[in-house]
Amino acid sequence: MAENLIKSSNILRDMNVLQIGFHENILRDFNDIIVETKSEKPGYHQVCSGLVMHILGQIISIEKNKNFRHTPLESNIQKACIIIRENVLDNINVEKIANDLQVDYSQFRKAFKKYTGLSPMQYHMSLRMKQAVYLLTNSDLSVKEISSKLGFCSQYYFSKLFKEKMKKTPSKYREGNSSVSN
Repeated sequence: MAENLIKSSNILRDMNVLQIGFHENILRDFNDIIVETKSEKPGYHQVCSGLVMHILGQIISIEKNKNFRHTPLESNIQKACIIIRENVLDNINVEKIANDLQVDYSQFRKAFKKYTGLSPMQYHMSLRMKQAVYLLTNSDLSVKEISSKLGFCSQYYFSKLFKEKMKKTPSKYREGNSSVSN
């Protein structure tokens, strides 16, 4: 898995040495690998593999976002993420968010995608889908009620989007994953 991640990441594939500075969480992961390796408890290979993947993911994140560190643009993107999270149940206007943050919309949208990996609207939709999954598995609200609660214009549109993202209709997803007792 690590090999595939390295091959698929331009950041890791193209560089022999990356200067990422000191990061407590990466150091902690390396120390955890050492402890797990010394203990040789059952399953330690899998634990160490997971830690290596976590380290590589953190390195990719650090490198992808190094141009944003401690800049007003990073601050605005983080503020936008908070605004989008706070309004996950509503339809949002990304241009208004950019305007409220006093940032050029085009520049904001490009930077947001580079920073998060998703456009602002994709980010909002992913949060809505996570909320839909939560409601489907932890409530007895109907699909129509969930659709309405999440601000979708129709149950049909919600179900279509949910199936595109989750590869199952909301009802089928609920059948296989519900934690609500009947």
